[in-house]
Amino acid sequence: MVSYIFYIILGILAIYAIVYFSNRLILRRNKLLEEYALTKNKETLQKTMQLEKEKEKADRLLINILPVRIANELKEKGKVDAEFYSSVSVIFTDFTSFSQLSDQLDSELVVNNLDYIFGKFDEICVRNKLEKLKTIGDSHMSVGGIPIRNQTHAIDTALAALEMQQFIQKFYKINPENERWKLRVGINTGEVVAGVVGKRKFAFDIWGDTVNTANRLQSTCESNKINISATTYELLKDFFDVEYRGEISIKYKGPTPMYYLLRIKEEYSNDDEGYRPNKDFWDKYNTLVDYSNLINLDKWISS
Repeated sequence: MVSYIFYIILGILAIYAIVYFSNRLILRRNKLLEEYALTKNKETLQKTMQLEKEKEKADRLLINILPVRIANELKEKGKVDAEFYSSVSVIFTDFTSFSQLSDQLDSELVVNNLDYIFGKFDEICVRNKLEKLKTIGDSHMSVGGIPIRNQTHAIDTALAALEMQQFIQKFYKINPENERWKLRVGINTGEVVAGVVGKRKFAFDIWGDTVNTANRLQSTCESNKINISATTYELLKDFFDVEYRGEISIKYKGPTPMYYLLRIKEEYSNDDEGYRPNKDFWDKYNTLVDYSNLINLDKWISS
């Protein structure tokens, strides 16, 4: 009888031991699974965060290359439809006798100066609602009225050109040697077609006779002057003092009327040189602003 009870107790202990160690194994396995799942979740989260960072970098790079609205259209549709603009103002700048200048100066100094100058020009474009398109050698090209249409693009380009001219004058004061960098500016207003070209390297650009004429105006401009077309003159003559140059022959167009942009009119200027607009200037300027475009722009930015 005693031995029978002993075996019963021994059996119960054996069952308890099996259950106990089985539970331990199950708990251990569950803990390992939880640790594995947690590790995987951390890895997945890190990868997701890394992908988000890379996407943000790619988006920033795309926006540096293309206007924001155009970049978003490219991301959403995979392409950008060509668009016609009936009135924009194109501005070209370059430096007189740049090839000769680059031969005379140290190559590193030339590149550093161009980087410094074009960096300032880019800032000026942003301040004046212009879209910087590209630089070609010593030439800087930008446009007003794209991609958001407006009625002030000619005035915006004129203000930008005067600010560029003022910056170059300050650049001369840094070092007398800089006076060899003589700026020429050409501005023309008219219709263009805009779009994105390229597959591996995207480029937002504009095409049309308006662009070619702006380039010709720059190339026929005297050093440290701003040369504008008759169409541009008509849009900004109430705000700025200009000087009629007469008709000058340009390639493929023949004799073309040109004007030198001199300064903001005295009654609209906040300084003696005519570079900075005053309150009366902006009050008159605001009568030309199409606020419906600004409302649409605000809705687009919010979305």
